Amino acid sequence: MKQRIFLLVLFICAAFLITLAIQHTTQATAQQDRGGRQGGGRQGGDRGGRFNVDQSVPRMLPLEAWWAHISFQMNVSDEALVKGRDIFQKSWSERAALVRKARESDASDREAMREAMQEMRSAIEEIKNKMDEKLKDALTPEQLEKLSKYQEAYQERARGSRRSFGGRQRPEGGGGGRSRRGEEQ
Repeated sequence: MKQRIFLLVLFICAAFLITLAIQHTTQATAQQDRGGRQGGGRQGGDRGGRFNVDQSVPRMLPLEAWWAHISFQMNVSDEALVKGRDIFQKSWSERAALVRKARESDASDREAMREAMQEMRSAIEEIKNKMDEKLKDALTPEQLEKLSKYQEAYQERARGSRRSFGGRQRPEGGGGGRSRRGEEQ
């Protein structure tokens, strides 16, 4: 009888230890999948100090937000929407190619990264200028004015949200702007 109880306790302890080992292995694998960060880390972070192209370029040229504004908030004809869709698709494809190129580049030193960022800003500006020029054929002057005001307001909100950090300036500088509460800084 004592031998059976001993074997039962031994079996339960072995099962418990195997369960703990499996749980530990699963957690270690999950941490490796997140880039080895512990405590959750920033999701979609900066990849070890590198500029995060996937997040920053769409902020610089927010085509999706602009297209949604045209489609849902402006009184645009169906014909103009079809023309605008083609224009935005082409601009989106150019922006995607720019992101792919930047993702593949290896700007490991600061100077190379600074030059790559300057080139990217110029390319984004060029995409926007071409898009604006083509939109002149699709939208009325009043609609272009509304879109322009929306774009400016959108970019200003984006700049303000990057400058504020919990209602105060970010430690690295980032002047002026409004905090999340809307107060002047």
